[in-house]
Amino acid sequence: MRTLGSFVNGKWEDGSGRELHPVTNPATGAVIAQAAYATAEDVDRAVKAAHAAFLGWRDVPVVDRVQENHFVRGKCAVATLEMVKAFPELKRVAGFAHVE
Repeated sequence: MRTLGSFVNGKWEDGSGRELHPVTNPATGAVIAQAAYATAEDVDRAVKAAHAAFLGWRDVPVVDRVQENHFVRGKCAVATLEMVKAFPELKRVAGFAHVE
């Protein structure tokens, strides 16, 4: 079974916590993965990385930030549609009744 970590500083990391939480498909209730709980050290590392990213991001002109956010939003929409196409049972959960 796949174990999910945390996305920190632009990359996926394995959590250092030993306790795992089941990840379920909301449509079926089936366990599809497990996620490691983050430790206090994991959270501290993530907060420091986010703060460092913010220091650079806050100086980016608003028009550039808006364009970047629209780009990411578009990529997320495409990924969502691809997931719904791959897993038809997600259509009713995600509200995509007319995806072909």
